[in-house]
Amino acid sequence: MSNVFLIIWMICRLFFNLVRTENPNTKTFMVGHSMGSTIAIDYALQHPGELQGLIISGTTLKLGSSISKASILTAKILSVILPKMGVSALDPGGISRDPAVVAAYVNDSLNYTGKLSARFGVELLKTMQMLRSRLSEISLPLLIMQGSQDRISDPSSSKLLFDGVSSKDKTMKIYEGFYHEIFNDPERQQVFSDIEAWLKARV
Repeated sequence: MSNVFLIIWMICRLFFNLVRTENPNTKTFMVGHSMGSTIAIDYALQHPGELQGLIISGTTLKLGSSISKASILTAKILSVILPKMGVSALDPGGISRDPAVVAAYVNDSLNYTGKLSARFGVELLKTMQMLRSRLSEISLPLLIMQGSQDRISDPSSSKLLFDGVSSKDKTMKIYEGFYHEIFNDPERQQVFSDIEAWLKARV
């Protein structure tokens, strides 16, 4: 695991422990979106007994169509000789169909909109490959959600996740026409309603 992923995972662990300390008798469900889905899936693998369910959005188990094979090959080469060099940037236009959401994303100083480093990209690829090989170890109740027009995370990742886990309680919802940020697309209220209904049935 790269240093970046290790730091993110540690922060996730600290936050989880805080939530459990403040709510000791409450069922705990984890939501992971985009690269956060990678972290959430890995967390569920490392601590299977701590969660009562997993909600995954914009599953990142395969790269989206906006990342070319040439970029992947370039990243693998540069990760060895120039690991900090930027190789690929996220296309803000693929975030949401709502122009105001895209503008807010681009203009938010807390968002990193530059290119991902070669080393980070390669480590992300390795992590996704590792997770794909261990999906059958997941048996938690699982809700998988993704936009059909997601160009940042390949929608086939959701099917890969759904078919790969051993969970008996698993649901997949593909939102027709939605982009990557299903929580920020114009019809997002339907997404929130679906999550609420899924949680109520299990709480």
